[in-house]
Amino acid sequence: MKVSKNLIITDTKPGNEWDFDKVLSKLTGERWTTVHGGLQYKLLKRKERIKRYINFFRFPLEIFIQRKKIKNLIAWQQYYGLVYALYCMIFHVKKCNYCMVMTFIYNERKGIFGAFQYAIVKKIVNSIYLDCIIVYSKYEKEYYERLFQVSAGKIFYCRLGLEDLTKGIPKAKQEGYILSAGRSNRDYAFLFNTLKGEKYKLKVVCDCIEEETEDNITVYKNTYYEDFFKLLANCFCVVITLKNSNISSGQLVILQAKQFGKPVIITESLAITDYIVDGVDGFIIKKQKKELLNKIQLLLDDHQLYKRMCHASRKSYEDKFSMNALGKQIVKYLKETGGKEHER
Repeated sequence: MKVSKNLIITDTKPGNEWDFDKVLSKLTGERWTTVHGGLQYKLLKRKERIKRYINFFRFPLEIFIQRKKIKNLIAWQQYYGLVYALYCMIFHVKKCNYCMVMTFIYNERKGIFGAFQYAIVKKIVNSIYLDCIIVYSKYEKEYYERLFQVSAGKIFYCRLGLEDLTKGIPKAKQEGYILSAGRSNRDYAFLFNTLKGEKYKLKVVCDCIEEETEDNITVYKNTYYEDFFKLLANCFCVVITLKNSNISSGQLVILQAKQFGKPVIITESLAITDYIVDGVDGFIIKKQKKELLNKIQLLLDDHQLYKRMCHASRKSYEDKFSMNALGKQIVKYLKETGGKEHER
């Protein structure tokens, strides 16, 4: 693997529209290069899941071996950055580069394994080998600082940004169905129980879902990238139901929906108010069957409200959640936390 002075590491190969490295290069005046772990997000296949877990240790080891060639390292995939820092700790090496971890999410587990995991992550998070940790909600910043007893100035909040995925997708032909998608922290049991037998059509895109297709519900377990974006472009609205309101999740699907100008109905979460303005570009609801059905019907009945939400959803993406907007925030934190040669 060939590395460069300023490196961004991802788990999968970015799509053609992904330009985070170009954005950082333009904003800093330094060249940034992206390398990926060669994975595919087809986790329905057991072989691919095993490969992913192995890669969490193999790929950071490659980075560790070549660490002296790197000045600034940004781990878009959090485990690559965390495990890289763990290798530095294990071998007690001299710190030789700046390291930022993005998309930090910690799912607390119970029992002996949970206690061991917490102890390891706490040591990594507080180590000198991690300079900056990025989370995507204000709530998470405060929560993780308390949980891991991290001093101020290491964990920062910024709004997630995303490349425009609408490019190259055929013009939408709205087909009137509701779309739900995503793996992390989803409560599909509630969603299925709510919409099963109702007049609404639901399509669910998830490769690790246990629920099966029903009369008015279709499950897609092997639908990725452009095929998923086509489903998103043609849907009426997006619904996201979350299991744990304390865990940050759903932001990626929200931004994808915003790009295609779709209103989002999402169950309430402490981390979601940074992305949805209730009643403007979507609805934040209690996880209750009646409330979800009422909001879906409201969007169907009130055509003016629906049009306003569609417009607001796309505008919100353009104003706040583009890749360029994300890049500006990241460069700011690079400067504040000691990134090397990050200014023009």
